Amino acid sequence: MSDIFNDQTFKNLNLTTPFKKGEYDTCIFIHCDFSNIDISETHFIDCKFDECEFLNSTFSDANLERVDLRTSHGFIIDPNHNCIKKAKISLYDLPGLLTQYDIEIET
Repeated sequence: MSDIFNDQTFKNLNLTTPFKKGEYDTCIFIHCDFSNIDISETHFIDCKFDECEFLNSTFSDANLERVDLRTSHGFIIDPNHNCIKKAKISLYDLPGLLTQYDIEIET
């Protein structure tokens, strides 16, 4: 059975060790480094990621409903293979949702 985390705050984590997959509901992640982490099949429901880094992270079959990624960077999330309903992202990080389409975005 997967671990379930509710209403918890995680600060300054460098997740270089295996990431504990499970279900995170209404959790807050502050200054956490998710770089090079496999986040597949993890559920983040109503979570907020404040200034988190996702460089080279793997998202597949993840549930990211209503997550707030507006101040986080480096993520590449394929909307066809992850649930991102009602997710919030910044306009600056929109290319992270369009990478699979191999299009050029000019700013």
